[in-house]
Amino acid sequence: MNEAGNLNKYTNQMLALRCHLFRALHSLFFLLLLLLLFFSIIGCTPANDNVEQIKLGDWAVNDAHFSSSGTLALSVSQDIGIYNLKGELLHLLTLPEPNGIWQISWQGNNNLWFYDQHNLYHWRLGKANISPPQLFQANPIRHVRATDHGLMLATETGSVYWYPTNQEYKLQPPRSLLENQVGISTIGFTQQQPYVGTRNGDLWLWEDTTYDTVRHFKVAQPIHAVITVSNQLYALTSRYNNPLATNNELSLWQLSSESTPQAYKLAGSTGVFSHLAVNNAVIVGGSNSSWQSYNLSTHQQKNGALPARNPNQQGRIVALYELPTVIVMLTSRGEMQKWQKVGILGNSQ
Repeated sequence: MNEAGNLNKYTNQMLALRCHLFRALHSLFFLLLLLLLFFSIIGCTPANDNVEQIKLGDWAVNDAHFSSSGTLALSVSQDIGIYNLKGELLHLLTLPEPNGIWQISWQGNNNLWFYDQHNLYHWRLGKANISPPQLFQANPIRHVRATDHGLMLATETGSVYWYPTNQEYKLQPPRSLLENQVGISTIGFTQQQPYVGTRNGDLWLWEDTTYDTVRHFKVAQPIHAVITVSNQLYALTSRYNNPLATNNELSLWQLSSESTPQAYKLAGSTGVFSHLAVNNAVIVGGSNSSWQSYNLSTHQQKNGALPARNPNQQGRIVALYELPTVIVMLTSRGEMQKWQKVGILGNSQ
């Protein structure tokens, strides 16, 4: 009786141990299966060897521009950082809290203008001090774009002024260019030709910075930029410029005084947050860290983006710069990307 009881006791213990071992093996098998699935997914995800990624910081970029020599200026909250093309921080400017955001415009390679709605500052690259601000209390600033001889400034009330600068980069008395224009969407220079575009598709283009001769064009979409490609003028337009929009309609309009503007529709729907003309092509930086290029000679179009599983890692392409073999892109998430030019422009580069 005791032997039978002991046998039953050991049998029950053996069964319990076997059940425990089975569960442990089952859990281990399930874990190995998950690891195998994980590594198989990683193995199936194509590695993009054509892109170098440099993380500048873990913050949101409000505005950014490259100088013509490749120096990057970007604004983050109250700071403006100056970086080289290796992603190294060269200078850090700490400013008062802005009215709106700090926006940026380069004048040449060594002079930087930055502004919010009411204050316009000038800074000489490498100098210890920033110039005292020019105040714009009555007419808040909307856009500023600088060129070698001065800067063009648009106000929230729809006025546009040209400010010559002297050798010390101080503003001289302005010249009024436009008054009470509704919905100014962009101002700038293309090959030293000043332009002003609106959300209604109106475009004023001056022959040069003497502002003596102006041409007017009308297109059917809001204007984001005017670009010169192979000595031909084009207006880059987008019906919407919302990163969440799913039905953007992008177009390049060929501008000529002798004919009605002709539109080339782009297939992408990612908005226009930066642009760059390279040879016969236009590269557009859009939302979701994506870009597209359009060759105006061959009408070949390409687009691309880095795969991002986490939506928080995505952003807008806010600045573009050309190097001999790569196109440098800056995202609004503070990442510098260097894409091989052949992958963007193909054999047409």
